[in-house]
Amino acid sequence: MIILTIIGIYVVYVLLIGILFFSFKYYKTEKKIINTKEFALLVLFPIVGYGNWLYKKELREKGITKFPKEWFIWKNAIPINIGYIILLAIIGYILFGISTGSIGGGMEWANKQENAALIGVGFLTDIVSGIALLFITIIAILGLGMLAFFLIFIPIIQVKSIERIYYKKQVELNNSK
Repeated sequence: MIILTIIGIYVVYVLLIGILFFSFKYYKTEKKIINTKEFALLVLFPIVGYGNWLYKKELREKGITKFPKEWFIWKNAIPINIGYIILLAIIGYILFGISTGSIGGGMEWANKQENAALIGVGFLTDIVSGIALLFITIIAILGLGMLAFFLIFIPIIQVKSIERIYYKKQVELNNSK
């Protein structure tokens, strides 16, 4: 259920930034829709569309690009995914705040019962709640870390790999002259 929620939030996030941010950025930069497929990809799937647009834009302006299209796509997906990780962290922080407001009521309950024997039960309830909350927090941080690895660090590795290949070819070309 949590995985589906995370995927759902990602889909909504991507659609919203595509519609609300990248469509305006495209119009501001290009002044009109130059290529309908390019614009649709940018608005509906900006993870790929933003890099694709910048690649084609550079091709239109310069006639050549330094790096291949994949480099543009991987490179420009990174800040979009960073925004998503930040959004998830904020949502998690808010949910954490809400949940901690409801946890820790064991002692309050015990004090209202006017029975000294129940104070131990209330204290124990608060300790168990605190430990559970600590484990949930650790799991959430590890989950965000894994998500960041897949959405941020793998694209960074891909970008560096493409750059390494490009620069290796440049060195080989210079040595062959």
